[in-house]
Amino acid sequence: MQYQEITEDEFYSKYKPIKNPLVDDAPYGGEMFETYGAEYEHVMKAHKADPLTVWTISDCDGELIICSGWSFVNRFGYLITQEPAPENTHIEILEDD
Repeated sequence: MQYQEITEDEFYSKYKPIKNPLVDDAPYGGEMFETYGAEYEHVMKAHKADPLTVWTISDCDGELIICSGWSFVNRFGYLITQEPAPENTHIEILEDD
């Protein structure tokens, strides 16, 4: 497994997160999906269709981190992207300053 760090700008331009069609005012610019209910079901369907398009927003010691893949530990929410992450690569998004 390779590890890669990219900036938020790189993430948004390369992977293109989709808007949450279920909630008009979702966090993360309307792109975050919750970890329960209909939004979670939507993420599960996307994961089954292409697991490389699901990203997890996790709470790591009070800091929110976006990483490629489907995770359950310390999850805050999910993002779904138009473009998949590369196989066998863990990508972490560095917060732009």
